[in-house]
Amino acid sequence: MGIEFCPLADEVGNLADWMAVAVGGLATLATTVVAVMAYKTSERAAGIAEEAKRIAEQQHGEAVQAREAHARIIGRLLLHEVRALEARVTYYAQTLKSVIDDSGEKTTNWRRVATAITPLMDSLLPSAESMQEHLHNLRDSLGADAATVISLSRDINQLATHIVESVHTAPPIASGFATTFSYSGRPHALKSLQELLQFTAELAPGFISEFRVEVLGTAAEGASNLR
Repeated sequence: MGIEFCPLADEVGNLADWMAVAVGGLATLATTVVAVMAYKTSERAAGIAEEAKRIAEQQHGEAVQAREAHARIIGRLLLHEVRALEARVTYYAQTLKSVIDDSGEKTTNWRRVATAITPLMDSLLPSAESMQEHLHNLRDSLGADAATVISLSRDINQLATHIVESVHTAPPIASGFATTFSYSGRPHALKSLQELLQFTAELAPGFISEFRVEVLGTAAEGASNLR
């Protein structure tokens, strides 16, 4: 008996081959589509990142410009007060020295001491203190120096207040007697106040010069000692 071939088997085989080709083609197409979409997504993400970078740089530049503008305004507002600092501190130091002995710890006239240092109960840099929250707009080193001087001013204020409030007045014990004054504060307060004033007076010229240069520009550097 001879071997018979089924025509249907050939057709099924051909169909299977075509289906395999079709599936492969679809898979290739899908891969291509996914690749194209991924490329476009990546390209869009890169564009977004570049735009975000540009915006961030622009905002940083605007922030720097705003800070510099604020610094110029603050500098101008404080320039006169800062320039007067050295003269004020030197005057108060000399006045205090004139009413105490060479040791810097004793006096024979507490009334004169209280009178001499009463102004030191107030800030040496009142405007700077009132805008201390804005001093960060100044260049870092200058803002730090301003904070240091403000801190010294507060120490001087506190010590002067302690001394003045510790000076007591006693009325004359009888007709013809003078009013007397006594002191009940810390023993070395006068000497400490004198040292604080001297230290501030030593720091003041450099701070004033730096402040002038920052506010008025480098042209003021050569005239920094003309106060």
